[in-house]
Amino acid sequence: MKLKNFSARQHNYITCNVYRCCQAADHTCDGVSSRHNRLKVYFADEAGIEVDLSALDNNSVILVKKTQAGVESVIAYPIDALLNDGNEDRPHKGYMFGGNFVYTCDPAFSEFSGIYGAIPIHDRHEAWKLSADSLQNPR
Repeated sequence: MKLKNFSARQHNYITCNVYRCCQAADHTCDGVSSRHNRLKVYFADEAGIEVDLSALDNNSVILVKKTQAGVESVIAYPIDALLNDGNEDRPHKGYMFGGNFVYTCDPAFSEFSGIYGAIPIHDRHEAWKLSADSLQNPR
């Protein structure tokens, strides 16, 4: 995957805070934002540098721009969402919003994400495929 190259920075990521509701239970099903208070945020960029995602830390997310129903949005996906699926057409299927957001006041965050404000983290993952064994031996 190609990621934004921050040539003026020491690293190719921005460290951001995780924002969560303090009065609610964790709805991420043990997502990356439930285990860390700060995340390394990378930016997907077709003109960027090629990066081996498996070499990135497990406390990292990648911002991906998506267009749904004609509306462009930016969503943060954990590295696992882009590594585990193996489906090139929809690499992050099965991942959904778990209630937490990522944000920092660093001006580069708004500059490269294209929006001003917190970005939802889609790190909730539920098993959606039934195994062959569960189909043959229902409980």
